[in-house]
Amino acid sequence: MSWMSGLGWKDGLSSLQLQKVEDLEKNLQKSANNANQKQMQIDTLQQALDKLKRKKEEDLKESGSLQAELTQVQKQCQELEDRNQTLRSELKTKETQVASLQGQLERTNHQLDTARGSIKKLEIEKDSQVCPATPSRPSITPQKRDSIKIGTSADISPEQRILELQKKLAERDQ
Repeated sequence: MSWMSGLGWKDGLSSLQLQKVEDLEKNLQKSANNANQKQMQIDTLQQALDKLKRKKEEDLKESGSLQAELTQVQKQCQELEDRNQTLRSELKTKETQVASLQGQLERTNHQLDTARGSIKKLEIEKDSQVCPATPSRPSITPQKRDSIKIGTSADISPEQRILELQKKLAERDQ
């Protein structure tokens, strides 16, 4: 209110009144200073609030992108889990097939061993048998002699007998 001091309105006031006016002017100055400080605090707080709002928006955007990424990763995990289940099922099937084939292989090996034993037995039998010399007699139909098999061990060579046994074994395995 110093601008009013030039107007001369204080002229003629008592010292007590002048003291009161000065006190009021000081209070007014303090109030103006307080108001300025409060306004500066409000401005600072407004800036901080704006900064927090921007940070919140950025965090929401990042949260949205992270949520989308999480959804995608969950989908990929589910696909991998499904694929894993499928592969486990296929593996179980293959293991069952392998076990079955191993059983067949063992049975076939056993049959093969049995056939080999029979072949060895026949070879030993063949070697131990002494074939007596048969007189050769003229045949009435010599061209048919090869097609007629009487069934004696002298008429069938051991190699043919082995081949026949192997053929029968193969037919039985099928």
